Amino acid sequence: MFYLQPLLDNKYETGTQEFRRTISPLYTETKSFLHLEPIDGIIPCGVSQTVLVNYTLHPADLENGATSVNFYYIVLCKSGILLSGTQAITLKDQSSLKGVLKVPVTFTYLSGTAPKMLGFLILSNRTVAADKIFFQVEICFPNTALLSFERPVSTPKADIGLLVTSTVGSICALRVVDKSVQISFEDKELTKEMVHLCQVYGL
Repeated sequence: MFYLQPLLDNKYETGTQEFRRTISPLYTETKSFLHLEPIDGIIPCGVSQTVLVNYTLHPADLENGATSVNFYYIVLCKSGILLSGTQAITLKDQSSLKGVLKVPVTFTYLSGTAPKMLGFLILSNRTVAADKIFFQVEICFPNTALLSFERPVSTPKADIGLLVTSTVGSICALRVVDKSVQISFEDKELTKEMVHLCQVYGL
């Protein structure tokens, strides 16, 4: 059996000796169910989204006379916990053992492009029902600017206005070039992906 032997300097040496280790499986015996529905497509910045949480609670996982169960959720990104919260599931009758919760989430430049959500129920018999989903978020910036033409169509040599809006404290620079010049140097254009990489790595 091929193995890697760790050394003190965090390097590895290869060999052919046999190495065995017993791994205990981690599982839950709960009969309850939890499912987070993913959000399709790329999520825009600053727009509230709703995550649907489907749950099914089995009576065997609940204490006698239980009136509620708490649902917990955490949204994680590279920098840490972006959002967390809890919602109570009120237990009235058999019909309330199955339902859907709605969790609002809004992503900003702090979330990065690939945050994830972990949701879980801690049940009275010490079991856990959990699920996780991943999001695709567009590249966001703390300062944003929008540019548009005053009129969508104009005649040659006519005066045209540009409308620029931005967040407070932004510095905006404009450049106007012929379309043929822009096409010739597309590989050298400053894109939002390049700016995002500079922001992530502190360049």
